[in-house]
Amino acid sequence: MIAFLREEFDTLAAGRRHRAWLAPAVERLRARARGATGDWPTMQETIQAMVAPSVFQGAATAIRARAWRYIWRMTLAALLLSGALAGVLRLLWRLPARVAATAPEPVAAAAGEASGGG
Repeated sequence: MIAFLREEFDTLAAGRRHRAWLAPAVERLRARARGATGDWPTMQETIQAMVAPSVFQGAATAIRARAWRYIWRMTLAALLLSGALAGVLRLLWRLPARVAATAPEPVAAAAGEASGGG
């Protein structure tokens, strides 16, 4: 793979105008890969840090915490909705009883007594 990349680089950088900007860019990449620039980690150290078990454990903990937060929100929303519906149904259930208790006597019964029936 390295031989192939070197051959492709030499082919691309064969022209003088390409070599002027391509060679410094490749040197910067090489220095970065070696960790030679400043106190940067090498590419291998960076990759190892990215796939460290502690990174995955931290991500899993964050995902679980967020999932539980959403589960609690949905559960509370369902409870509040069911409580509101139960309250409305109870109010509507008692409403006919209150209307019947405060309503005057039926007109048909009063008309039957006035005609001499029953």
